[in-house]
Amino acid sequence: MKLNAGVVVLDDIMDASEARRGRPCWYKVDNLGLPATNDGMLLITIIHQILEKYFKDKSYLIKASKEIFDVIYQTVAGESLDLRSGLQRMEKYTMERYTAIVKHKTSLYTYYLPVALAMTMAEIKDPALFQEVRNVALEMGHFFQVRDDFLDCYGDVQMTGKIGTDIENCKCSWLFVVAMQICSPKQKKLLMENYGQPEPEKVSVVKNLYNGLRLEDVYSRFEEQTYNQISTQIQQMSNVLPKSLFFNMLHMICKRSK
Repeated sequence: MKLNAGVVVLDDIMDASEARRGRPCWYKVDNLGLPATNDGMLLITIIHQILEKYFKDKSYLIKASKEIFDVIYQTVAGESLDLRSGLQRMEKYTMERYTAIVKHKTSLYTYYLPVALAMTMAEIKDPALFQEVRNVALEMGHFFQVRDDFLDCYGDVQMTGKIGTDIENCKCSWLFVVAMQICSPKQKKLLMENYGQPEPEKVSVVKNLYNGLRLEDVYSRFEEQTYNQISTQIQQMSNVLPKSLFFNMLHMICKRSK
């Protein structure tokens, strides 16, 4: 939770977001501003203190610490890749780039790390089993981020508690990448001219283009196919870990509205 909280605090600052879960982003509270960066770093670095205080006598301390800080490194690398997306790089927004951003920025710390830590604390040491979990976690993380991108544009703000800013911030979003794949040359020109611009009328142009391309329907098909694919992947996992755990995580992704 400390890692997630720290990442969210920092991410909101870098994305200039306004709200998170229906409340002002932390850096917006009492006009805190950039000093909130220190709070985000505090939440992340305090993990070491917690490990030392509560787990110093545990045989798995070193391995657990390595897992956590390896994933923190991967998350920071993913954030860096995401931030280096911009107006001059829109032509390079491909599904390959998007997948790389999501893998490092979202999948590992959100889905792989919690399960891997539980396995480590349970003295599970089979590398093949960790790899099996990692494979499923990467697919779930991708699914989670695609839904997050979808909600950023199409979600009900009253439900999400978050004002979408992917279009204004020129994010390498799943919606943009898919739009670039299926739009006509004329539509592509229109998209390139208006994406990543803060003016409300230009954001509306992008959203109208998305609607014209029926991206809601494209997402619905993606959701069904991905759900079935991950379900099959879970079914094929070994029986060492409870499969219900992974199915519960999968169902939460599909049903989440915020």
